[in-house]
Amino acid sequence: MIRLENIRKAYHDPETGRTTVALSDVSLAVKTGEFACLLGPSGCGKSTTINLLAGFTRPTRGRVWFDGNPISDPGLDRGVVFQEPVLFSWLTVRQNVEFGLTSMGLSRGERHRLAMTALSMVGLADQEAALPHTLSGGMKQRVALARVLVVNPKVMLMDEPFSALDPPTRERLQDELLKVRGNCPVLFVTHNPLEAAYLADTIYIMAHAPLGITARIIVNLERPRDREGTDLQRLVHELRGHLDQLPSAASSPMPICISKSHPYPYKTRQETC
Repeated sequence: MIRLENIRKAYHDPETGRTTVALSDVSLAVKTGEFACLLGPSGCGKSTTINLLAGFTRPTRGRVWFDGNPISDPGLDRGVVFQEPVLFSWLTVRQNVEFGLTSMGLSRGERHRLAMTALSMVGLADQEAALPHTLSGGMKQRVALARVLVVNPKVMLMDEPFSALDPPTRERLQDELLKVRGNCPVLFVTHNPLEAAYLADTIYIMAHAPLGITARIIVNLERPRDREGTDLQRLVHELRGHLDQLPSAASSPMPICISKSHPYPYKTRQETC
């Protein structure tokens, strides 16, 4: 559904003449129905990857594909949820959710119906007339999620959407996301190993820029998953080990592809990517 091929992304500062490389030779793919996570420290290029797929920016080198076509611009077929909800403060909750529908030629009544359906999916139908400043952080992020769901995107791109929330709220929204996304593929950015282990079918571990992806982990744990379960905790421990051992930008090792073909606690199989 979405694919990056040998992506390099560099930013040039004309005033200083300095070029900063955010991504170098990065490739990944997310297929229909898959929930994929980008896991890595701050500044490793996770958000840059989301911006490329959203069409907000273009690669310096390489190709970005969506549904078989090259990506050149943003589009409603790719729903984006940011770390901050970015709601319009002067619009009500329902009006915020309806905003993305205004360019689709729908009647006012149809926009209203679709917005209320999306708000019901995230448990906020009773807050349709509220203004954003009256909502908690978790409720604002639910509105942001409903605003994406209402346009029925073909893929969801999520840039650390729950990182600023307290743990109980974050866990509730993780569960709601898994419930409401249906079969929609998701690329989800996080720096939290537990979040990645709980949500993902596939985890891409990213090192400090510009090294990019250093490992791909296929997670074959059954759903629904138990956050306190032994198998999931083993995966979390291994993910933390990968993050602790990430190379610095000064080194350039051969990436290791780690394929988990069986549920834990079976031994993992390592291959050269």
